[in-house]
Amino acid sequence: MNYSRSRCNSERFDDPEVLAELQFAKENNLEYTFDIEQTTNGGGKRSRNNSFRSVEKITNTKSPIKPKLSKSSSKAEKKARARGISGCSIKKSKSFSDEYDSYCSDDFDNETSEEDFSDGNDDYEYYRKDSQHHCISAAVADYFTSLELEPAVGELISFLTNEQDIFFVFNKIVTYPLESGDHGLYNAVSSLLIALLESDPSQQNERLEILTRVIEDVLLNIKEWMLDCPKTIDVFGTLLAQFVLDGIFERSFLTTIRAKVSIIDDAENCTIKAIELTEKPDMILKVLPCDGGLRPIDSLTEDICKILKHLLHDDTIDECRKKLLALNAPMYKHEIVYQAALLSANENDKTTTCLLGDLITSMFNNKEITQYYIDTGIRRFFNDIDNKIIKVCKNEVDGFVDILRQNTNIKSDGIISCN
Repeated sequence: MNYSRSRCNSERFDDPEVLAELQFAKENNLEYTFDIEQTTNGGGKRSRNNSFRSVEKITNTKSPIKPKLSKSSSKAEKKARARGISGCSIKKSKSFSDEYDSYCSDDFDNETSEEDFSDGNDDYEYYRKDSQHHCISAAVADYFTSLELEPAVGELISFLTNEQDIFFVFNKIVTYPLESGDHGLYNAVSSLLIALLESDPSQQNERLEILTRVIEDVLLNIKEWMLDCPKTIDVFGTLLAQFVLDGIFERSFLTTIRAKVSIIDDAENCTIKAIELTEKPDMILKVLPCDGGLRPIDSLTEDICKILKHLLHDDTIDECRKKLLALNAPMYKHEIVYQAALLSANENDKTTTCLLGDLITSMFNNKEITQYYIDTGIRRFFNDIDNKIIKVCKNEVDGFVDILRQNTNIKSDGIISCN
C-alpha cells in the first residue's frame, strides 16, 4: 500500500478505527491512500477532518466485489463501516461509490439481509419442528392412557400434512408399545391407525405406503429396539399379526416384508412369528396388560361379566364400551362376544338380548372389535354347547345372533352358518 502521511500520521496510525478501516480494505482487496489532516484548535487540541477526499479514477482495475457483512467482523469494524471510513481516501472503480454508500447505510441490501438472517430462520424452523414433535408425542401418549379414539384422531389428523410428518406420527404410534412397555396395546394401535388411514380416502394409499416404510424401519433396526425391549420379536410380531387380522394389510404383506428384511435374522424371525399368529390366532392365549405382566384369564372373564351385567341395569352402551376397552385386553376380545352370547342365553330376555347385540354391533362399527373376534367368540360358544361345556340351547341365543346378522358389514362365517 502507498501511504502519504502528515506530520501527525504516526499518531493517527494507532487509532483503532483506522486499524479497522485498514483491515476492511485488506479483506476486500481495496487500495487505500491515507490523507489525514491535522488541524489545531484554539485549545491546542487536534481534530481530524472526517470528510471524504476526492476520488481517483482507476481505469486499469476491475470493479471490486460488493462488500458483504462478515459474521466474524469485530465491533470496531462494524462501527467504522456504519459511519463510513474517515480520514482516508479509497482508490476504487467508478461504480464502487454507489455500492459502498448503499452498504454503509442503515438499510442493508436484500442479499445481505437474507444471508444475515438465514440462521435466525433456521432456528425458528427447528424450534417449530421440535414443538410439533412434542405435541404429537403428547397426543399419542394421551391416547394410549385414555384409549379415547375420537379426540386423538382429531388432534393427530392436523399433523398429517406431508410425508415427513406422517412418517413421524405413524412411527410414534407403532413403536409406542416398544418404548413404553405397554405390550397389551396391539388393538389400540391398530384402531388408531385405521382411523387415521380412513380419515382421508384420497390419501389412504399414500399413507399406507408410509406405514409400510415405518414397519420396515423398525424391522431393519430391530437389534437396537431389542436393547430397550428384549421382547421386541414377540411384541412387534404380534402387532404385525394384529394389522393383518384387522384388515390393514393383506396376508401377503407379511411374506413380502419378510423377503425385504431377511438379511437380518431377528427381523425375519419377527415376521415368521407374525405369519404363525395369523395362521393360528388361538396361539395367543395369554393377555398382556399395560404393565407388561400376565393376567389370569379367569380374572379377566369375571371383569367382562361384571361390565356386561352393569349394562343391563345402570350403564349405557357407550359407558360399557369404555369400560371394556379399559381392560386393555385386545387379543382376548372374542371373550366379550362369548360372554355376551352366554348372558343373553341365560337371561332369555328380549331387552337384554337387544342391549347385548347392540353393544357388539356398536363396538364393531367403532372399530373396537373386529370381524375375526366376533366370529371366534360365536364359534367358541356353539362348540362349547356341542361339547356340553355349557348347558344352554342354541335357540336361546338366536335373538342375539339375529341382531348381529342385521349388520351386513359383519360377514362372520360363524354367524351366517349357525342355525
